[in-house]
Amino acid sequence: MIDRMDRINSQVQEIVSRFFNEHRDLFLPVILTITQVMVTRDLQHCQVWVGAVGAMNETELKKKLENLRRDLQSEIGDKVTFKFTPIVEFIIDHSGEKAQHIEELLKEK
Repeated sequence: MIDRMDRINSQVQEIVSRFFNEHRDLFLPVILTITQVMVTRDLQHCQVWVGAVGAMNETELKKKLENLRRDLQSEIGDKVTFKFTPIVEFIIDHSGEKAQHIEELLKEK
């Protein structure tokens, strides 16, 4: 049985993924993946884990994400009915890079 917060997180992740798919041209040549979304129980904050594959340094990526933060918050507020629109915080997810590095190391052997 899926609890309420799982449904909310899933719904918000779908909105966030669709939003970044619509704005993917701003991040070329990087491919973004929304690996996880976690909304707090009070619905006031939302952490979005973003994985990126491609040639863009982390500082530039964070700057581009931050420039879109308010638009994303508005999109979330328009699509779901919460008492508050959650404040979005982006977290860069390095798990894909680590997995790729491990895979390269294994290929060398």
